[in-house]
Order: sequence, then structure tokens, then C-alpha cells
Amino acid sequence: MQAAQTTTRDEEHEAVTLSEILAYLNPPNQDYASLASRAKLSIASYQQRGPRYHVEAGMASYFFLFGRGYLYWQQNYLYNTIHEYFYSAYVRATSMSKEIAQNQALNGLLYYFSRMMIHYSRCENSVISNNPSAWEFHSAKALSFANAVLAILDGRRNELLAAFQEDASGILATIRQYVATNSTLYKSINLSARVYLGAKVESTEINAALEQVKTLPSAELASEMNAHLTFARRYLGLKQHSPADIIIRRANVTLRGIGSIPEIEHIKRIFDLFDDPEYGYKKMKEEVQKIGGLPAQTVDLSAMQDIFETALGVDNLKELEFDLTPNRDEDDTSPNGISPSLTFTLNDGNVTLPYVADKFVVKISRLGTVSVEITFGVEDISLSHLRQIETLVAPHMGEISITWEGMHPDSHEQKHGTQASSQVMQTNFVEQYLLVQDALNTLRAMPGVWDVYQNWTTSILPAYAQFLAETIDEPTNLSTYREKLEEEEAEDDAPDMTSASKKKKLTPEQLNIQENIVKWEGYYAAMNRHIVEIRSAIVASRNPDAQKVLADLMPSNVKSGYFKDIFQQIFDGLCDYLNHLAKKHGLSPTGIDYDPNIGWQTIVCCTNLALRQADGQTTDIEDIAAIEGLDDFKGLLIQSREARATIEDWHLVKEPAYQNRAIIRSHTSDFMVLSENRAFLFFCDDPQYLVDQYVSTVRIIANLRAIVVAFNEQIKNELTRLNKFQITYENTLKGGKSAELNALNDNLDEHRSQIEALRIRAGQVLELLRSSMLSKYPDHSDLMKALIADSNILAVRDALKENVAELDRFQGYVGTRLQKRIADISESQQRFMNILLLIIGVVSSAAAIEPISQLIIRVARFFGTSLTLADVDIYVIAGLVAIFSGILLWRTRRPR
Repeated sequence: MQAAQTTTRDEEHEAVTLSEILAYLNPPNQDYASLASRAKLSIASYQQRGPRYHVEAGMASYFFLFGRGYLYWQQNYLYNTIHEYFYSAYVRATSMSKEIAQNQALNGLLYYFSRMMIHYSRCENSVISNNPSAWEFHSAKALSFANAVLAILDGRRNELLAAFQEDASGILATIRQYVATNSTLYKSINLSARVYLGAKVESTEINAALEQVKTLPSAELASEMNAHLTFARRYLGLKQHSPADIIIRRANVTLRGIGSIPEIEHIKRIFDLFDDPEYGYKKMKEEVQKIGGLPAQTVDLSAMQDIFETALGVDNLKELEFDLTPNRDEDDTSPNGISPSLTFTLNDGNVTLPYVADKFVVKISRLGTVSVEITFGVEDISLSHLRQIETLVAPHMGEISITWEGMHPDSHEQKHGTQASSQVMQTNFVEQYLLVQDALNTLRAMPGVWDVYQNWTTSILPAYAQFLAETIDEPTNLSTYREKLEEEEAEDDAPDMTSASKKKKLTPEQLNIQENIVKWEGYYAAMNRHIVEIRSAIVASRNPDAQKVLADLMPSNVKSGYFKDIFQQIFDGLCDYLNHLAKKHGLSPTGIDYDPNIGWQTIVCCTNLALRQADGQTTDIEDIAAIEGLDDFKGLLIQSREARATIEDWHLVKEPAYQNRAIIRSHTSDFMVLSENRAFLFFCDDPQYLVDQYVSTVRIIANLRAIVVAFNEQIKNELTRLNKFQITYENTLKGGKSAELNALNDNLDEHRSQIEALRIRAGQVLELLRSSMLSKYPDHSDLMKALIADSNILAVRDALKENVAELDRFQGYVGTRLQKRIADISESQQRFMNILLLIIGVVSSAAAIEPISQLIIRVARFFGTSLTLADVDIYVIAGLVAIFSGILLWRTRRPR
């Protein structure tokens, strides 16, 4: 009892007041990590002090999750999770404290505070996406919610003061200063966004805003505000000095997600099945639809052009193509007479442009790559908008509304046993919820819809907020949990483990991670189900005021904010199909290595460019030399840029070194640049078949890079396992633990065979690179060499060579240990053989002594068997050989 009282006093001593917690929001340097940790410490303390302090407990809970969310934001670009933390802070506070839930002023303050932060994070997201229209919208929304918070703080101050038991005045003053400082930043962001949208903004307005930076108390926000305004002022001056813009008159854009299949036998099997008359493309299409859940319309083998007569050979460059684009519909009125399969919208300035995938395919190459490719045309767009399109498959792209109709969710439901599992992690359910909330606030009496909405509000969101607050030790997300679990399970299955450890159960920590994954997926699935239910209720209600919500709510198939989610879903479905084939044909299971951070490529093939002057007049470009040297021209050269402060930042960076690769096989008027993940091609005077050759070449380069990168990663993982094995082996050898050493020795052959397989595969991968640069067309050989260098494949190749050299070292180590083991076994066997021969000789001699032999003969005759002296010798020697052979076998097999 005494110990329990001491613990309570210690906790009270460590806990701090709400005023002290919020002090971490005070400028000049806010400390969100300390804000979260100290707030968490105080929640239980306030709850123990009784109902009078429930408001303080709820506020501490709010700023605990708010601090976690902000800290997570400072370390990640994963906006779904960021929004979940900010909104869950509000939900957690109101569910913990009925006093906050019932106090309109306090409830509204926290609600608008969370909405403000969500839109503020969207401002950063808009910059990454090069989307000034979204930047303006979200900064205006953030500012409106900041003003709503300030209006409550100023207009309902007495109501707020009465809600607290502690220093209410200090608490409210800290919150007010934080929100007011943020609102100043939002105004400057909105002003900067209007500059990039071409609004009439005077430089005096920017200068006046820059003067406010000097008085802004927060160092972090002052730095951000200064950067936005400074770049906007430079951009304004640039456009006054050089007003011409580069316009893309006509181009085809291909967005690719690229993975690889590490097991070559799976690739061979699927190509063989395509050629098998008893299986063929029809059966393949049916099973891809049924097992993989992919709406494949056709399966075909792509033809290669003459340009690919390289040392690789035409067969290596063949590709199986699964077309996910819907068939032509006679009644369809959409562009190109094709019903929309994958659609999305983007803003070019203030103009919203809809896009439909003209071609939506999955390709498996003989080389071992798998790619998802989305191709569509663009016309008369700005270079700024083209840069926005190119960010769509970059790792930190801006989240947009993408709809994929035609997906087969039923097959995933059957496979995984969870309703709507194919939609898990694909919807920002906080934004979906807020969208519904904003639209339905005036429709509370609508039958059916409001009931579903209220169920979401009263059950799922509070449970999720509690999950974030009580289950997650550190800010993280589902993918982090998955990666950690997969890494630890891989270690359990590593070849250097004994058979007993391979079969061991998951540790308590791993089980906890696994449970968290199930819970997290459950929350996402429940959220998505409720979105579907609300959508269905709106449809059934036939309420015209609610119909406008339907376009923004998740459709019955898949709605995603990221193309990389679409890619991952397709890879998962295709992997299910490949493993179905593997099981059927006795192959080991396979996976598809897809890294969204590096496994992507954008290809822009442009045939018409123009210059647009300030007065709107355009001039077609017939030679790339006409625009070289312009500030806008740099936008055709640079890579995707995520971590930056402003829209269209290519105007403000140094022009990167580049070489025009088009002139290797074409003309000086054309233009072609390639980097690790991006290709821009401008061919104004070449026929289409030659342009297609260039595009195919660029695709092959990306495929080669994906193979080399994935295989290098595979070898790195194997080297990690081998290093652990060597350390374990040496320590066991020193410790003299014969049983453990015997188990490790049993794995030597397995390690050797794995190393030899990797060495063979490494030689094949390196040969791919060499072969791709050898062609009967010298100009194509030169082009391939140049593009391989531009795409940074050679650096990865060199890293691969270094890792192969390290693999050779381990091969020598394993070989030495195997030779030592064989030598020990041979020496032991020879020693026992000599002993055996000695014993046999002695006993045989004894058996030859006549009295002993006669005794054996008489005993045998008593049992009815006749023996001679020669028979006795034979039986004695045979028995001894059998006995000592058994001893020798046991000796060689028992632990040493």
C-alpha cells in the first residue's frame, strides 16, 4: 500500500500543468516532441483529480496527439497519417471529456484548430505537386479556420474562461498567439499563390508582407514566410523581364511504376503458358481476372522493332501485355469512344482539366521486369502543368482524386476474407469524413444518410483516436509496421538459423505489431465501408441537395489519392496470379520487388512546342535552339523536386549539365534528355515510327535500371544474412558448443548453393548491361551507352560489382569451413576403420581357436543347425562388421 502511494506522488510530481505544456508552443522555437511527451504524462494525472479537471484532461489529450501529428509531419510526407493525427486529436478530446463535447465554444475551438492544421499541411502538399491553384485554395481554407478560432477566443472568452480550473487566461493567450502567428503565414502563402496564378499582385504588397516577417515571433514560421514571399517576388520580377512561357501544344505522357520478379523460372513459365495451345492467352486472361482481380481485356505479346537487334536478342526484349483499358462501347460518349477506366483531374492554373487513361496496361518483360503504364495525351498546357503531371508517380507526389473503375474487388474479398480489403490504405478517410460533414450539415433530417454518418461519428472515429493515443508508442503508419514485421520474420527464416528457430513462434513484440496491423486495417476498412454506405444512402434518398456529394465520395470500386497505391494493388493482384501458377507447377512462391521511391518513370514525348507571349500570342517552335537559354527551358531538364519552398522553382536554380541525346540518331533541331526517373523527348521533324523507337529505348533503359537496382538490393540483403551467420559461427566455434556448431554446419551447403546461384545471376545481370550496348547499328549502340550513363545505371552496376566481390569473400569462407568439416569427418572415419579392423582381426583369431569353434558348433547342433569351422568364421566376422559399421555411422551423425 505504501509503495502504491509513493508511485502516485511521483507521478504527480512529474506531471505538469496545461499552461506549462502549452508553453512548448511559445516562440521563438516550438518544441512539439516535448509538447507531446509532457501532455501524455499529464492526462492520467488530470483524470485522477476527478471530474472538475476533465476539461484539462481532454485538452492535454488533444495536444498530445496534435504534437505527435506535427512531429510526424516534420519527418514525413505521408499526409493521410498527418491528417489522422490532427483530426483524431479533436475526436479524442471530445470523447474523453463530455465537458468539452458539450461546451460549444471549446468544442468549436478545437474543431477549427484541427481543420486549420489539415489545410496548412495541404499547402506544403500543393507546393510539392507544383499546383498553385490548390495552394491558393488550401491557404484560404486554413486562414478561414484560423479566423474562426480567433473569433471564438475573442467573442466567447468568458465562456472559455469558465471551463477551466487552472490558469485559463494563460492557456487561451498561448493558443491565441499560436493561431494568430499561423494566420499571418497563411495570408502570405495565399498572396504567393496568387502570384503564380497570374493575378495582379503589386510588388508593394509583397514588400509589405516581408516587413511583417521581422515581427513574426516564431522562428520556424518566419523562415517559411520569408521564403515564400522572397521567391514570389523574384518570380514576379522574372515574368516582368521575360514574360514568354513555353507551351506544350501536343504530347503523349506515360507514367510508369516498375518492379521486378527475382525468380527467373516464373518469368519463363508465364511466357511458356502464353505459347501453350492448351492454355494460351484466353485462359491467362480469365485467371488474371479471377485470381488477380485485374480487369484484363486482352493479353498479347508485344512486337519488337528493328532497333532492338542488340546482343540481348529479340526474345529477351519481348513483353507480355495485359490491357486494363475497357473495350470500346458503342453507347459511350467519352473521349476516344472508350468508357473511363482510370480518370483523374488536375488544375492548369485556374482551369480544371479532366484526364482519362488512353492506355492502361501491365507489362511483364522477358528481362524480368513488371511495369504498370498509364498513357494519355495532353494539348496546349503550360510547362508548369506538365511538371505537375510528372510528379504524379514521384514518391512524394501531391494527393489527387483518382478513380479506377473496372477493378474486381470481389476476388480480393474472397481471397483475403475481409470486406473492402482492396480499398484499405487507399482513401484519406479523414478528408472523406469532413467532406461528408460539410455537405450534410444542412441535411440532418435526411432519412438514412444521417444515421450512417452518426454511426461513423460515435463509434469508429473515437475508437480510432483511442488507438492512436493508447496503442501507438511513436508516430508511425501501417507501412512501417508491415516493414518491421517482414524484416523480423525474414530474420527468423534466414538460412543461418537452426530448424528449431525457424519454427519458433513470433515474439511478443512481433505479435503486438501483427495485432496493430490487423486493427489498423480494420479501421480503414470500416471507414471505407461507411463511405460506401453513405454514398448508397444518398443515392437512395434522391435528395437533390445531397447529390453534389456523390462526385467526391469514393465510388464502388477504387478511389485513391496516389498512383503508387494503384501500382501496388496491381502488383499484388499479379503476384497472386503468379503464385497460383507456381503452386500449380511446383515452383517456389515469388514476389514482385516494387519500391515506390525509385521504381517509377515519366516519359513525355512531345511533337509540338510553342512560345506564348504576355499578350497571349503564340509562336510554334520548329527547332529546340529557339528556346534554349530561356529560364523556362530549365523546366524541361531538371528532375522531380519534392523538398522545395515554391512553385515553379526551376526558374531559380542553376541550369543543370545536360547533353542532347537526340542528335546521336536524329537532328540538331530535336531534343532528348534522360535522367534517373524522367525522360523528355521533342521530335518535331521525325516520323512517328522513329519516335516510337526512341520511346521504346527509354522504356528499356528504365527496365534495365530496375533489374540492376533490385538485384543489387537482393545481394545486399544476402550479405547481411551471411555476415550474421559468420559472426554466429565464429562465436559458436570459440564457445565449443558442439550441438549448435553441428546445426550451423548443416547450413553450410545451403549457404554455398545460395551464393553460387546469386553469383550466376549477377553474371547474367551484368551481361544484360553489356549486351544492351552492342548492336549491329552503331548509332543505336552509341545511344544506349549514352542513356545508360545518363540514367545512373553505371553507378548501381559498380555497387553491384563491389557487393559481388564481397559475396566472393563469403564464398571462400563457406568453402573453407566445408573443407574443414569434410577433413574432420574423413579423419574420424579413418580412425574408426583402423580400430574396427584391429578388433575384427583379434576376434577372428579367437574364433579360429578350435575349442571355441567346437563349442559354437555343438551349441548350433543342439538347436538343429549344422556348422563347419569355416561357417563359424564367416558368421562372426559378418556380425562384427555389422555392429561396428552401425557404431561408425552413429559416430559420424551424432553432434560433435
